[in-house]
Amino acid sequence: PSGATGAQQLGRGPQTACNFKRQSHSKIFSKIAQCRSPNSIFKRQRLASKRNIFLTISLSWLIAAPLIAIGVGVTAWSACHFLKVKGTPVPFNPPPTLVMTGPYQFVRNPMLTGVFLLLFGIGFAIKSLSLVVLFTPLFVLANVWGLKEIEEPELVKRLGEDYVCLSKANPDVHT
Repeated sequence: PSGATGAQQLGRGPQTACNFKRQSHSKIFSKIAQCRSPNSIFKRQRLASKRNIFLTISLSWLIAAPLIAIGVGVTAWSACHFLKVKGTPVPFNPPPTLVMTGPYQFVRNPMLTGVFLLLFGIGFAIKSLSLVVLFTPLFVLANVWGLKEIEEPELVKRLGEDYVCLSKANPDVHT
């Protein structure tokens, strides 16, 4: 017939808008059913992402754990040597004499060295690029500047020639 639609000419029978939508939806659902259920797809994606997270966590912790352990260890070791000479790491109760044992034989301020390592380790552990690349280096620079301009002149006044000799023997860089 001349008034027949394209679908009728192909032999599919009369096609209404309702039938077309029903057929389209059923095709979509049959395709989904043929593949996998959405739950199994999401489960596979979650398992894959857990594997990637585990791999990423283990790599970041491979760097972070030694930095954190060494940082805590150096800081604690330094504090113990302060306590041996009846002082504390707190600035308002410094040791009465110059500490020249333990880590102080190698670096002028090993406590800060430990804190710097700890901060870098935490940055790697929490995967914070800004902590590793920006804030910890800025903290290091600010502390080195503060040590040179504020703390070292006070130490020279308080401890005298002993500190001057120690500062010549130990590196100027605190990290």
